[in-house]
Amino acid sequence: MHEPLKNKKPNHLVLAAASENNTAPKMVTKTFVDDGKDYLIKVLTYGSTTKVFVFSTHDEILKDFHIIIEPQNLKYHLNDNTEPLKIGQAIDADLVKIEF
Repeated sequence: MHEPLKNKKPNHLVLAAASENNTAPKMVTKTFVDDGKDYLIKVLTYGSTTKVFVFSTHDEILKDFHIIIEPQNLKYHLNDNTEPLKIGQAIDADLVKIEF
């Protein structure tokens, strides 16, 4: 007599490629780096929200600065870069600047 096999969930996350007819919101990422390669900015737009991540290539915590997103000329103040900037709209950034 055989016992039925138990459905076992894998202990790891399984990812699949998105299908062409997937109705999930569109995800777009853009990466920006300054000329001196001191800062890296990642802009992630998912559906109707945008997150802007700011990284120092020297592992520094940046404090009290502005992010300017072009061509919309949107300016945001951040106290530090420990959390991403969250924007409640989809933004297509062509250029991102940091002002200290």
